[in-house]
Amino acid sequence: MKSYKKIIFSLLLIFIIVEVLFIFPKQLEKSDEIDTTKSSTSEKEKPEHRMEGVHLVESPQGSRDWELFATKARGVQGEGDWFLNQVRVQFYNKNKIEFIVTANEGEIDGKTRNIKFKGSVVTKSNNGYTFYTEELFYQAGQRKILSPGKLKMLGPSDDQGDGLLLDGYNMLAEVDTSEMRIFKDVKATKKLKNQNELKIKSEMAQFNGQNKEAHFENNVVLNIQEMKIEGPDCYFIYSPNMNVLEFIRFKGGVVVQDKKRKAVSQLLEVNLFANTFRFQGDPKIYQDDDEIKGEEILFIDGGKKIKIQKVNASGKF
Repeated sequence: MKSYKKIIFSLLLIFIIVEVLFIFPKQLEKSDEIDTTKSSTSEKEKPEHRMEGVHLVESPQGSRDWELFATKARGVQGEGDWFLNQVRVQFYNKNKIEFIVTANEGEIDGKTRNIKFKGSVVTKSNNGYTFYTEELFYQAGQRKILSPGKLKMLGPSDDQGDGLLLDGYNMLAEVDTSEMRIFKDVKATKKLKNQNELKIKSEMAQFNGQNKEAHFENNVVLNIQEMKIEGPDCYFIYSPNMNVLEFIRFKGGVVVQDKKRKAVSQLLEVNLFANTFRFQGDPKIYQDDDEIKGEEILFIDGGKKIKIQKVNASGKF
């Protein structure tokens, strides 16, 4: 009987030792894991502010920088960031609206006051240039609006109809100067009143919110009527009342070609009203084996007639 009790006592002692050494520590570990999870969850679930019909004004130096409207806004307490729905921001220059941006979503960085726009982003200048992108960024410190991706642009309409229709990449707009630039793969078309259409390609393009003039830079190629014009710099000049595109000017060395001939000069001015092409700066015409020089060469009626001042010809005659 005593030996039986000793056996039972030994088994109980072994059970207690196993409980203390193996089972109890594991239970403590599980308990700690549960507590840690609860703690991390509580850290993530910070209080949020939610608002509807939002209207914010940013005036860091007394004058308005931007004014914002949104249908809904959500902000995390203590962080200062805001997440917006159906957002519209008006950017000001000297208390006048310079650009208006609308988008499906927006984010305001609480520290930098930078703004990110996402989804069906539309940017409009005060004189009617409209840019369509999927993403846009506003840099508050430099007051610049940037879109790094693909874009479409519609220029302001005029008496000839719709404005310039343009595709490109990488847009930059400066709020303080009203300048808008496109830095890559510029391709544009413009319909003219006489049913003609001009097509232009370049590496860069520049526009301004104060006028309708345009500047195309680097490897510019313009096709108009049956002529192909190539040069480094091209300018679209509007009439004084700003209602119609009147002149196209090339600078820095120009090459013009059609089916019959080739012409070169330092300067070229195309008068869209008169349908003339005026070559200046050592102008020359090459046709077959002939070369014609002059102080100024003028193509009349789209090149059907040619007028040359102080002609100097060489070749076969």
